[in-house]
Amino acid sequence: MNINQLDINHECKNPMKISKTILWKPLNKEWEKIAPISNFVVKDIGTKINKDSQYKSIQEIIKKKKKINHQKMRTIISNHIINYFTEEMFKNLLDIYKKLKNNKTLIGEWNPFSIKTIKQLSNVIKKIPGDINTLNILCKILKIDCLIFNESTMNLEEINNGNNHIICLELSNNKYRPIGINQNNDINTLFNRKNLPKSLEHLINPEQLFEYHINNAYNSLYKFTLSDIYAYLETIFKKSIIQKNKNIINKILKKILTNLTPIKYKIKKKSSKRKSSKSSKSKSKSKSKSSKSKRKSSKSKSKSKSKSKSKSKSKSKSKSKSKSKSKSKSKSKSKSKSKSKRKSKSKSKSKSKSKRKSKSKSKRKSSKRKSSKRKSSKRKSIKNKRERVSRPF
Repeated sequence: MNINQLDINHECKNPMKISKTILWKPLNKEWEKIAPISNFVVKDIGTKINKDSQYKSIQEIIKKKKKINHQKMRTIISNHIINYFTEEMFKNLLDIYKKLKNNKTLIGEWNPFSIKTIKQLSNVIKKIPGDINTLNILCKILKIDCLIFNESTMNLEEINNGNNHIICLELSNNKYRPIGINQNNDINTLFNRKNLPKSLEHLINPEQLFEYHINNAYNSLYKFTLSDIYAYLETIFKKSIIQKNKNIINKILKKILTNLTPIKYKIKKKSSKRKSSKSSKSKSKSKSKSSKSKRKSSKSKSKSKSKSKSKSKSKSKSKSKSKSKSKSKSKSKSKSKSKSKRKSKSKSKSKSKSKRKSKSKSKRKSSKRKSSKRKSSKRKSIKNKRERVSRPF
């Protein structure tokens, strides 16, 4: 699990003296933004040379269980490389050191390109400062896991091989220091995974860590949407959230949202003396107000009665007037309607008469024409007869 935050060079103040030879100091407070770790302390082992800081820190952590000094740890690692490393494992480890050399991040003054055999590598590791690779090998040998607090990048890095016990180390400028948890003035440095302190469990388990921050977000954010949660967590961890962690966050939100209740804001209680004085004042004021309101109500009632009477009278008058007006209007309307009907009837009669007249005239004209035609035909017939009579045989 890697969590990025600000780069901070921190010097702890107010050291807590547990014994004459060891001074414990509070861990950098910036780590508290990631998880509640106020009871975490770090020990200064006092080595000026960083060469042995890793081994001496582990020696301090496990001294109650196993008494192994830092020199013996080096020989254990070199023997493990000779006895248990295959050619593939040797090449992989040597390639890592070669890349570090090319990137100019290799710790110690040695050249991995000159190493050709497993034995050469094991001899070099006895002399060089401890790094993440030697820590991995040592954790496998001792059957412990490790959580590293990287002060340079403010990252948490976990070496998890599924072991029962876990230790914590601080890393700052290639120098390691042991981390413990202060529990009732007793510093615990080696932790069983089955019975971890809650503060350490938050750091190891990403689901618990995100759940802790989401609950804080619910109490501090005005809006509570998925995008707001992502933005809130990104500001804490100082990096964008990867899809794997988004899936974890979505699962947590589904669980939390079913059980969420609205926030109940606490109201500050005022002192009893002020309350009593204010209550007496408020009572007197309320009494005066009530008497005034009664007087006003009585006045308003009398006024309302008189107003209601006058209103009722005016309403009755207005109603009667409106009724009479409506009746007169309805009568005038009916009269106008009857007149219009009569006019329309008279018009229709006049039209029918005119039509009849025109028809009669046309009939007369036609009859005259017919009669004239008949007369002309008779005349012609008489003429013809006369002509016949006048002609000889």
